[in-house]
Amino acid sequence: MADISAAVTAGAGNIDVLALRTSSNISPTNGSTLIRINNGGLIINGATAPTISAAVQFGDSLVLKEALVYVRDGQTGTSALTGGVIASDFTKFGPGLLEIGGTSNILAASNSRLPIVSVQEG
Repeated sequence: MADISAAVTAGAGNIDVLALRTSSNISPTNGSTLIRINNGGLIINGATAPTISAAVQFGDSLVLKEALVYVRDGQTGTSALTGGVIASDFTKFGPGLLEIGGTSNILAASNSRLPIVSVQEG
């Protein structure tokens, strides 16, 4: 599990983690930076809302998984995913605010159904 508590620039290429918790901004080194959350979710924590401007993929190189994103309450500002999100489905929960931006967002459909976007709280 990756736990980011200070602003960081993620390295070039694929960065594989089981799960990710951050209270700080995460930016890419370049356009090849891809954070792959292989087996868990993303927890956005901390008093000041962070921005993740690196691309984030839920799943490994073979199978996309559901994006499970928790955003805590009481943050100053709005947490943001601006580098692109790649997943099979997307579920946001937790009372905090989340903005999704960028031009490389992909929710992959299958032969049997369309992707699901769900907001549980916030």
